[in-house]
Amino acid sequence: MKLVKDYYLYVCIAIFALVLRLINLASPKAFIMDEAYYVPDSISLLKNGYEAKIASGLSKDQVLNKVLDNDYSFFDLSGYGATHPPLGKMMISIGMIFFGTSNPVGWRLASVIAGTVIVIATMALAYIVFRNKSISLIAGAMVAIDPMAIAMSKTAHLDIFLAMFAIVGFTFLAVYVKNRLDNISYPIFKSVWLFLGFVSLGLATAVKWSGLYFVFFGIIVFVGFNLYISLKHPKTINIIKLSIEVTLLGFVSLLVYLLSWIPWLFTIGKNINPIVSLQSLLGKHVALYYANVNLTEKHNYNSNAFEWVLQAKPTLLYYKEVTDSSIISVSSLPNLLLWVGSIVALVVTVIFLVRRVINNKIVYIIFAAILAGWLPWMISYGRTIFQFYTVVFEPYLYILLAFVLYVAWIKVNMREKKINILRMFLLIFIFVSVVFSFRVYSGSVGIEESKSNGSYSIFTQWQHFTKDAHIYDINQMPEETIKQ
Repeated sequence: MKLVKDYYLYVCIAIFALVLRLINLASPKAFIMDEAYYVPDSISLLKNGYEAKIASGLSKDQVLNKVLDNDYSFFDLSGYGATHPPLGKMMISIGMIFFGTSNPVGWRLASVIAGTVIVIATMALAYIVFRNKSISLIAGAMVAIDPMAIAMSKTAHLDIFLAMFAIVGFTFLAVYVKNRLDNISYPIFKSVWLFLGFVSLGLATAVKWSGLYFVFFGIIVFVGFNLYISLKHPKTINIIKLSIEVTLLGFVSLLVYLLSWIPWLFTIGKNINPIVSLQSLLGKHVALYYANVNLTEKHNYNSNAFEWVLQAKPTLLYYKEVTDSSIISVSSLPNLLLWVGSIVALVVTVIFLVRRVINNKIVYIIFAAILAGWLPWMISYGRTIFQFYTVVFEPYLYILLAFVLYVAWIKVNMREKKINILRMFLLIFIFVSVVFSFRVYSGSVGIEESKSNGSYSIFTQWQHFTKDAHIYDINQMPEETIKQ
């Protein structure tokens, strides 16, 4: 009974998040933006063992029609056509095993599961960092209802899997750090959590190479907390030993990443000797590197990482007019109130740490995760990037927002009248945030709605407002139909 009492609210939030993501999963029965690439790749993995090229001369609509007809003649089996590692597409293909390759539920089921796991991991990480049930529940609830998190959890894109493995990895790292701070003689070989963390970060890299940034910042977390312990207890540090441990952890992530290419080795490379096969794999990685570095094609929804501060340019992932007055759309518009509040919370938490209002060392893990998801894109000048990449680090921001809301409600030292005013403001903020999430919910899951008075109208109003306020480049004003 005590177990039920302790965890039933967590279970309720997880189930609620799952239901929100399952609703209308089969709609639209069309490719949502980059599903046009990842769905065929996933089908090819399932049928051929590797991501075959699409035959030249076929439009995306033609490929879609063939997919819906279970016609796989659009594959060119003579070539390899992927631009990302295979793990994310392997996960997409799992749903296809149960629901078929022509059913959008099969395309998107794995994303729904990943999005729900993110909610659970958010609650776990928040609790490990702050040791507070209220903060962890609030953080999980915010991710559960966030429109962007929901939209990315119901589309067959890779970012949701990257986000899942990253936050699971950093949750394991948080457990390690807590144990390390509690026990200064905690040896690395006893830390299953540490190795699980870098296994998960290796899996993140096997989804998209940007997972490598999380590996890098995970190593910074490991080294930083060990050096912190050494400052407190000088006899506990051995630089040579620490260097060996860092190398070992990096090797763990690398090995996990390489294991994701086994299907490739057993298909593309099965008829050649292992040395030539490995050379071919290395050549493929060089090609992937240049394909990603040179991804500079102009797109209506290009959004640089500095615009992400105010979510100035969310992406219209799908748009279709049903009648003159109704549409189906899917956008990556987040809960703007929660997002802006989380940016404020980020600044407030930094001030708390600088002024030593709080003395929580584990909270630095949250900042490391945010930097891993955000900082690299700030220095990626000229590359085509999108606002929905923020789904990867959004949970960490919401953890900080939950913390600041809790502190403002419980621990602010004011006169009773001012406290009541503050709490009234917080209640209004929470209420309006919840209303906003459900006001734009139809635009998260592709439910038919009014063109002039639905979530799409809010999306376009926000786009026009940020354009008129010169928050983003006016030359990138989105069009009714997106370029894919």
